[in-house]
Amino acid sequence: MPAINTYMAILTNRGVKKFIQLMHQGQGNTISGELARMIDPRILKKLSKTMNVIAVTGTNGKTTTCNLISNIFKSGHIPSVHNSLGNNLMSGITTAFIDDAGLNGKMKDKWAIVEVDEATMIPFLKEITPKIIVINNFFRDQLDRYGEIDLLIEKIYKAIENVDAKLVLNADDPFVNRFSDLKNEKIYFGIGPDAIHFEKNSMADSKYCPHCGRPLQYSHTFYGQLGYYSCECGFKRHDPKFELENVRKADHGYEMTINQSDYTLSLSGVHNIYNALAAFSVAQEIRIPVEAIREGLETYSVKNGRMTTYMINHARQVLNLVKNPAGYNITISEVNDDPQKKQIVLFLNDFEADGEDISWIWDVDFEKFRNENVWQIICSGTRAYDLAIRMKYAEIEEGKVRIIPDLKKAIDQALDSKSLTYYLPNYTPLEHVRSYLEQKMQSDHSFPVTEKRMVRN
Repeated sequence: MPAINTYMAILTNRGVKKFIQLMHQGQGNTISGELARMIDPRILKKLSKTMNVIAVTGTNGKTTTCNLISNIFKSGHIPSVHNSLGNNLMSGITTAFIDDAGLNGKMKDKWAIVEVDEATMIPFLKEITPKIIVINNFFRDQLDRYGEIDLLIEKIYKAIENVDAKLVLNADDPFVNRFSDLKNEKIYFGIGPDAIHFEKNSMADSKYCPHCGRPLQYSHTFYGQLGYYSCECGFKRHDPKFELENVRKADHGYEMTINQSDYTLSLSGVHNIYNALAAFSVAQEIRIPVEAIREGLETYSVKNGRMTTYMINHARQVLNLVKNPAGYNITISEVNDDPQKKQIVLFLNDFEADGEDISWIWDVDFEKFRNENVWQIICSGTRAYDLAIRMKYAEIEEGKVRIIPDLKKAIDQALDSKSLTYYLPNYTPLEHVRSYLEQKMQSDHSFPVTEKRMVRN
């Protein structure tokens, strides 16, 4: 029998979560997790002590990387705990573990695949010692919450110093390469110089050496600061153990060659290649059979209302999360690759979960929407007028831009045109846009189709 506070924490978590769901007020993972942690502050540490934990962090791609790893586990018939809804703060992670626990506090499974918010890594590592830590990348994201990248990386670095975990690192990101100085065992993944083309954009978070401050020298670039870099002081990209050698577009994603073997990824959007490579690297390191890896990558389908297409009024309505300049610029490239005439609906909120500092929109290449295939841009959300000002400075034709702050009215206006539409919300509008599109889809007697073109941020 567990300690009474652990028992009460689990019982309260489940009761509150069920009540919230019955009231149709969401999934209830956050508040139920917070209550459980108030009742037993050590509950996560207790529940995780028998688990092999894989923690995934970084700015872009955490959710997709975790979901791909989870799908590979399922293909290999390996049960696991997984915060699949992207609840990556301590409360949501706690609820994910409680969901797998019995009332006696014992876990059913031996593995956990955990998405961890960058800032949450510091408290997370005080309670859990992962077997593997995956670091995808670092880009500017919610500066008012995280602070500058250098400060955030330094805090995560110091937190990892105290844990004995294998690090799976993106060799192409000089920010991630800073973790190479740690004593932990390190595995690198990266993309071959001629494997894939990323459209160039004007944004890069940093191209300066973190050791000496000199400008990094690049022999090849992908997007942002990612690429083949070196510095005269000796800082340079590590040769990856797992390298993407070749990529070919397929009907529903990509055909990839990794370490001389072929795989199919049922996702498109070019930086999903990095997410797949990270998931592949983890699976290889824990020796999951190659056929399970192959099946897991090929059968994965997107969840959470992200990268989803809805057919409404006989027109494609495509939804995708955008939350920082790097991911936004990749998404804009994907949208522009679609040759059809289209309209764009941009949603920008500034609530706490979004980050109140929205200055990052000035680092997004909205100028690329100055093309004849984009016939209208609707600006919505609490900062709709800021978006409209950004469109003005991007020299988007004034007649193409409409300001409709109300989310539902913006969507209704877009649907009335019966044309291809891309909906690009940041964090807090995402669920509302998804729910409203599903409601409209059901009344139109259509159904959602997983969109294989868009990018997960």
